[in-house]
Amino acid sequence: MFTDASRASSPGLRWTTWQARLSPHRWSLALAGFVVITILTRLPFQSRVPFNWDSVNYLLALQHFDTRIHQPHPPGNPLYVLTGKAFALISGEPNQALVWTSIFFAVVAVLGTAVLGRQLGDEAAGVWAALLLLVNPLFWLYSEVALSYTAEAVAGLVVGLAVWRCRTHPGRHSAALLGLALALAGGLRPTVLILLGPLALFGLFPLTWRQRALALTVGGLLSLAWAVPLVALSGGPSQYWRSLQALTTNQVSESSLLNGVSTYWLLNLLHLASALIIGLLPVAIVATYPFLRRRRLPALRRDMWLFLILWIAPPLIFFFAVHFGQWGYLLLVLPASSVLATVLLLQASSTGQTAWQGHVSFLLLLASQISAALVFQRMTIVEHDRAWQETVRLVRTLPPTGTVILTPAQYASEFRLAGYLLPEYRVIGVGHGLDGRWGAVIMSQHWQIAAIGEQRQPPEMVQALRLTETEVVYCPTAETLVILGKDLQRRIADPLAWGMVALPADRALYLYPVSRPICVDFSDGRVNIIEPRGGLQHEARLRGHIETLPRLWVGDYQKPRRYDTEVALSY
Repeated sequence: MFTDASRASSPGLRWTTWQARLSPHRWSLALAGFVVITILTRLPFQSRVPFNWDSVNYLLALQHFDTRIHQPHPPGNPLYVLTGKAFALISGEPNQALVWTSIFFAVVAVLGTAVLGRQLGDEAAGVWAALLLLVNPLFWLYSEVALSYTAEAVAGLVVGLAVWRCRTHPGRHSAALLGLALALAGGLRPTVLILLGPLALFGLFPLTWRQRALALTVGGLLSLAWAVPLVALSGGPSQYWRSLQALTTNQVSESSLLNGVSTYWLLNLLHLASALIIGLLPVAIVATYPFLRRRRLPALRRDMWLFLILWIAPPLIFFFAVHFGQWGYLLLVLPASSVLATVLLLQASSTGQTAWQGHVSFLLLLASQISAALVFQRMTIVEHDRAWQETVRLVRTLPPTGTVILTPAQYASEFRLAGYLLPEYRVIGVGHGLDGRWGAVIMSQHWQIAAIGEQRQPPEMVQALRLTETEVVYCPTAETLVILGKDLQRRIADPLAWGMVALPADRALYLYPVSRPICVDFSDGRVNIIEPRGGLQHEARLRGHIETLPRLWVGDYQKPRRYDTEVALSY
């Protein structure tokens, strides 16, 4: 494994049957097989419904790109969206187009992992590493939904392969390739440039100063090809920076350990731990067990250890200490982790076990990963699709003009998906105000942005739109109220007054038929249906009640007042 020189310098490493190299014909056949297997294994579980909030952002970006209104959310991932647009020309259906985009990048990631394993070891290592990635439950999940994380895996591989070439074959060509890789990775997912910054520096060290300048120049100039359109479509440099800063402030800063141990950080840690258990724990146990048993480290080359550690450790440290938004973040390190696990398993099988035991270890690991992935797909994608398809079917039996849908508001998928899948209905989100108390309301309006002062605000910047007072009375003109989302349904003060329809995936739909003028009171942290007092309903109508665009109502029953700004958040 590794190189012939490394084998000669490590006489204890006898690779037995693993050392046999595949012929060029068989290697090409193996790569072609990976393409077919990856596609075929993804077909049965393709997501039919947007997977979460971010999925909707990307779907809308296919038709109108503008990070100011989170189509998509900053930093924008322009090359990913551009690839999705290409598939949209073929598919015509936005969600299916982005699912096929994910499958496309999954194929590229599997092939890239095979090449990486071959570069660090031999063809056998490449084949096993690619198989480990292909059946990884997290990788399998995100290759079937409309999200950008398989593209992030490709971005990491592009940088990693270029860095390893600089380490093994330093020169002008390698420097130019590294610059190209950095530009491509940044266009697919700009955050990769930060998370893999230490790895990129590791690749620059063997180069001369002129070669380093060449790499940075190529990377910088090529990055302009996606950065200039990205910023221009987002309102210019200052507006793009404000959008990026606002998202960072609202999301990343809350979960950062730099601000102290908080509930948000503990939730971030729990989220990361669950992803590691699903995505990496089985592979890590199988790969490290032989060495833990012998109590000695594997005899790998120092530069290989550094290469893989600089790829895996900095992102994990960032996820631990700063922010881990979704399980898909972990896909950045899965290719390197798969290669490292393969290297350890192959070495263990050659230094004390027979070859067939090594084969059995791999096959058992692959079987467990496949089983976990199949169960995981059903629990996530299949049940999610069934629940939302049934929700849409039931809601569409109600008249759009006479139906109001209430959902949780703060980064809740129900708020974003209901507005996207049911654009003809009024979708009202209920969440926390600026004072931290619960009860502020906000509306999602498909394809429209209402002015808020002089600026247009994106959906995810809900914190900037919260009221300082959160005692809200919302008086809809409706024939039926619908509540989606367990977080809001648990707050219903009198659930027996509502009709409940069970949905797949242990979800439910709550309906309230409106037979007379009512208001919804959120002032005590619950959802209360009340009859308006005195002139409340009359004053609401005089002020221009919420017929086409929503307004926020704050105050007590006797002196209702309207928030000065219309808030209609687009998708």
